[in-house]
Amino acid sequence: MMQEPATTKILDSSVLEGLRVYAKSGAFLQQVIDIFEQHGRLSLDELFAASETDDGETVRRVAHRLKGSCLNVGATLMAQKLRHLEQLCVANASRDDTHGVIAGLPDVFADTCNALKLIP
Repeated sequence: MMQEPATTKILDSSVLEGLRVYAKSGAFLQQVIDIFEQHGRLSLDELFAASETDDGETVRRVAHRLKGSCLNVGATLMAQKLRHLEQLCVANASRDDTHGVIAGLPDVFADTCNALKLIP
């Protein structure tokens, strides 16, 4: 079993601050967060569906795409979990290993979305 990296903080606030400075608008930041949430929910559904059919390549591809979205909003913990999932797929890890990571993603995603909502 491939070891999962040590846990990091949920958000990197410097990324969000960079978005805020770039946009010069709180409304833009809120729109980015809303899109992240919508995209994330769809991607999680896609991950679960691919996992159920043991489609490791789709799991890897969706994990990679969602990881990029996470990094764009500073969702470091979620990105770390997705990076680990990608590595498991590339290494052809066992179904139990990948399913274990996927099963934990909804909670991390919910915590991430809640943390993003607290950003002033």
